[in-house]
Amino acid sequence: MDNKKQFYSSAIESFTHFEFENNLNGKVNPEIKIGEELIIADFLILRSGIVSDGYSASGRDTDLQVTFGAGLKIGLNKFFKTEKNINLILDYAGTPPTTDNSNNHFDILSLKVNYTP
Repeated sequence: MDNKKQFYSSAIESFTHFEFENNLNGKVNPEIKIGEELIIADFLILRSGIVSDGYSASGRDTDLQVTFGAGLKIGLNKFFKTEKNINLILDYAGTPPTTDNSNNHFDILSLKVNYTP
């Protein structure tokens, strides 16, 4: 029973992100980002969040935008049989399409290699 409990407690990790960004030499409102990320079995990454983007396409001071993403984290040290931590991360992030033709939609696909000596 203890082995199962230990497996499930380490199988899902949670990460909360909060960021405040202010452009001091511009006339743009501060940007605030709040998000949550789940890492399942140190392989699958799911995330969602809200961004107050600091400008407004609709004429208000700020717009809130929902963001989401997913990724895969592959441990390359198992393939290369090394003690060092090497991870290949395939990541997607985006926002849902808008219906008001304001071009507030984006999709980002990235590929990263993280190495920890």
